[in-house]
Amino acid sequence: MPAIRSHHWPSSLSCSPPERPTERLALSRLLSKFATQPLRELEQENAGLKKIVADLTLDKEMLQDVIKRKL
Repeated sequence: MPAIRSHHWPSSLSCSPPERPTERLALSRLLSKFATQPLRELEQENAGLKKIVADLTLDKEMLQDVIKRKL
């Protein structure tokens, strides 16, 4: 009968899983930092692109108003 594992750590990994809760917490904080960093960068880029679109939309509306006045 195979031994029942008390955790879900992949057997293919050469290192052992963190045993103490503080080690698990430190590992999860480290992983979450690296996982959220690209997301923050994308959010900042998205905010900048939204500002550019808003500015261009306003420019377009102003130019359309100028054209209507000339006609």
